[in-house]
Amino acid sequence: MKKVSFGMLIMSLMVGSSTLFAFEVRSGPKILQTYDVNDDYVIFSGDAELKSDVKGNLYVIGQNINFTGTVENDLYVVAEKCFLNGTVEDNVYVAAENIYLAGQSYGDIKLAGEKIFIDSTAYIRGDVSLAGDKITVNGHIQGNVEIHGKTFILNGTIDGNLITYVDVYQMSEMAYVSGIVEKHEPEHENCSVKSRSHFIKRNLLFHGSAINFFLFSLICAAIWYALFPESFKGSGSLIKNKPLKMGLWGFLCLILLPLFGLISMIFIVSIPLSLLFLFFFGVTLFLGQFPVAVWIGNLLTHKIPGYQKGMLPAATGLAVLHIFLNIPVLTIFFLILWIFVGFGSIWYWMLKRQKAKMIISPNKTI
Repeated sequence: MKKVSFGMLIMSLMVGSSTLFAFEVRSGPKILQTYDVNDDYVIFSGDAELKSDVKGNLYVIGQNINFTGTVENDLYVVAEKCFLNGTVEDNVYVAAENIYLAGQSYGDIKLAGEKIFIDSTAYIRGDVSLAGDKITVNGHIQGNVEIHGKTFILNGTIDGNLITYVDVYQMSEMAYVSGIVEKHEPEHENCSVKSRSHFIKRNLLFHGSAINFFLFSLICAAIWYALFPESFKGSGSLIKNKPLKMGLWGFLCLILLPLFGLISMIFIVSIPLSLLFLFFFGVTLFLGQFPVAVWIGNLLTHKIPGYQKGMLPAATGLAVLHIFLNIPVLTIFFLILWIFVGFGSIWYWMLKRQKAKMIISPNKTI
């Protein structure tokens, strides 16, 4: 695991280190984090226990997450079970089946899950948005609260307004709301499911039609892997072995190939072929995400036993790539990685294979 400064961003990426955009990245089946991190931090793990201080943003994807440390910026979590009892200076975004929140947060809170429990020791300064089947709030919230789900139980204190879209609303004698309380009927029986999906798409990972785009990309990746597994894996391995060369190759192809296609249109006879070439250019530009997904997947899963089978690493890498593409601070960075490095590796692979065929063909003739 390596750490680099912002000035070494591009070079560190090209040489295949585990640091991304001043990020420290750590992966493994079980992680115990005890040392402090001075940059943004990304964790992919089955079970993770985080006791340290993170000076930037913290991104965690895993199964069982236990956080008792401190984050100076935002906290993002996607997990099965999530226990949060630390301090977050800015915002908290969590999507998990079971969420337990205590500790302190000085920004906004957005949680989506089946069961959400905010402990009496929790203190939240910002606004809160919750979506789930059973939601219990026992803590102190200074901002406004919006609830979507089936059952909402309030035992705590809300200094702002409260808006609910739930089937069952329970407020104990100990509960107190200073602002306006608005109770609305759920839109339909599966309101909580819809709310969680909407929350994840709008506030946490995906925006608009990004989920559909990811699913379409996953299908295309499966087709490419089924038809041409050698090129699918080979173009991804080029990024690991020759990342800088792939980036430069992609930059040249991105400039020269469209120019070549347009210039060839000066001949009427060649216009159909030129259009076909430009269409193929666009297809390879779209496919550039898959070599990057193979590289990311192998980087994250190579230490996980039994995970190097079929398309599992590539599918994991593709999911991570699309998640990062929808995190504002990372969007441009991963688009550049896709468009230059991934796209370049595809064209380099095709040139390499064509050159090999040209060398073999004369030997067969002889």
